[in-house]
Amino acid sequence: MNIRTKLTGLAVLLSGIPFLIYFWIDKYQPEGLGFDHRLILPVVIISALVMYFYADMLGNRIERIVAKTGLIIQGKYQFESLTIKQDEIGKLEEELDKLAHHNIGIIRSEKKEAHTIQTILSGMKEGVVILDPSGKIVLTNSAIEEMFFARSLQSLQGKPLMYLLRNNTLDEYVSEILHEKKEGSMEFQVRGCTYTVWARVLTDENINAGLVLVIRDITELRRLEKMRTEFVANVSHELRTPLTSINGFVETLLDGAAEDKELRERFLGIIQSESLRLKGIIDDLLTLSRIENKQVGLRGDAAPKISFVQNAYEKIKPVIESYARAKGLEIHAKIPPELPYVLMGEDLLSQVLLNLMENAVKYTSIGQVSLSCSAEEKYIIVTVSDTGCGIPQESLSRIFERFYRVDKARSREMGGTGLGLSIVKHIVEGSGGRITVSSEVGTGTSFTCYLPSFSSDIMEGNRNNA
Repeated sequence: MNIRTKLTGLAVLLSGIPFLIYFWIDKYQPEGLGFDHRLILPVVIISALVMYFYADMLGNRIERIVAKTGLIIQGKYQFESLTIKQDEIGKLEEELDKLAHHNIGIIRSEKKEAHTIQTILSGMKEGVVILDPSGKIVLTNSAIEEMFFARSLQSLQGKPLMYLLRNNTLDEYVSEILHEKKEGSMEFQVRGCTYTVWARVLTDENINAGLVLVIRDITELRRLEKMRTEFVANVSHELRTPLTSINGFVETLLDGAAEDKELRERFLGIIQSESLRLKGIIDDLLTLSRIENKQVGLRGDAAPKISFVQNAYEKIKPVIESYARAKGLEIHAKIPPELPYVLMGEDLLSQVLLNLMENAVKYTSIGQVSLSCSAEEKYIIVTVSDTGCGIPQESLSRIFERFYRVDKARSREMGGTGLGLSIVKHIVEGSGGRITVSSEVGTGTSFTCYLPSFSSDIMEGNRNNA
């Protein structure tokens, strides 16, 4: 029986009771007894009490439903479990319970999805910024904080984009994207770094819901592209110079200069010199390529290659001393006999010493070139010093770049390829060491290599086997 039937039947019953009693008394009372109307009041009171009890019970159930509704609005879904009657109010209460459990499932799903999204954003190297329709920051990821040294998300929320990225061009671009509801990308610079940003409007049922910006740091990429462009330009120039010279002298010989023996021999000598220079550039480029591609046995070999500085120096000593004698220079080498092994192949170590000492002799007119060695806990320190012209301070940071020359005219006159120091740096760093340079114009230059030493126990075992 539903609640409407209960209330209707109860109202009819309660309304009819006084009349039924009245007619019953009037019909069946003995003669001489008068009808006592005071009996009606107790009957009405009893009816009222019954009605009040039922209404109070109904009111309590409705109040419980109202309380549950309030908890649902507040996002609280834990209710006291009570027996629910199977009438209309009971069914309403039951549906509220089902709604609460359904919302709990939705909230758990949304929390899981939000956690997944946050994990993805945190793991991205690209910075992500989400803006609301007015251009205020809603969300950022950790990459943004690292890129722009920003504070936490809480300090950025509600702030304009200019608060984070102080770039007028980007701010105008974002305003244009929000207004025209389109997507696009652009490059911008902040604090000397280059970034690319991809922007897309977020829409919800054709309503502008904000903007997402994905920002990537391309500073290193642009630097490498610039280096590649400069490298190609330098290679082209370095190769073109001797080729032009060779071509010019060949054409002169073909035009009749070959008939003159003295002129022919001089021209052929120049052609040979330029050919050797061209070969040297190509050989150095191939060497540099092999080093960069780990094809020369730097590190990671199953059987590590080791060498003595003394042995490596003895291989290049005749070349360096001959070159130095031709210029009237002295060579001083101080290599302690107890010096440990160097964790580097002998050929590579010889090339490091040859490039450094040949470079020192080349740019020294008067004085000497010295080689000194010492041992530290983990490194063998090899220093090559000269009393040459020195290097200006503004050029020291670029001295190891490919084809970089402090004095281009003089370097070409000396016959260098411009790759020697770059090769040295790649060999040393590829072996786990490092190289530094100090110089004073008019006084001289010192290159210091910190080369990884081989462990003493393995070194002793190798000596015993030898």
